[in-house]
Amino acid sequence: MFEAIVEVDETYVGGKPSRDKNKKRKRGRGTTKTPVVGVKERSSGHVRAVVAKKDGQNKMLTGRQLIGIIRQACKAKTTVISDEFPGYRILDNHKECAHL
Repeated sequence: MFEAIVEVDETYVGGKPSRDKNKKRKRGRGTTKTPVVGVKERSSGHVRAVVAKKDGQNKMLTGRQLIGIIRQACKAKTTVISDEFPGYRILDNHKECAHL
């Protein structure tokens, strides 16, 4: 379990998009690729990566999924640093961790 300060970010893993000229290529959020969430502890440099699966409403990478991943990887009162992805806003309402 990580403690103190951790960084959280996501990436999307999958094949290269087809080269069909009539289709717009999507990258990152909104693709059919599989999201992987990484949690890195700043002090030790250790990383935990988790594949985010679809939730009950067939959505990928929701705030509730992010909270679950962070709870599995971090102790209470951990400071979490993330990017501006709206899914991380749910961390602002939880007293278990500080969100920057």
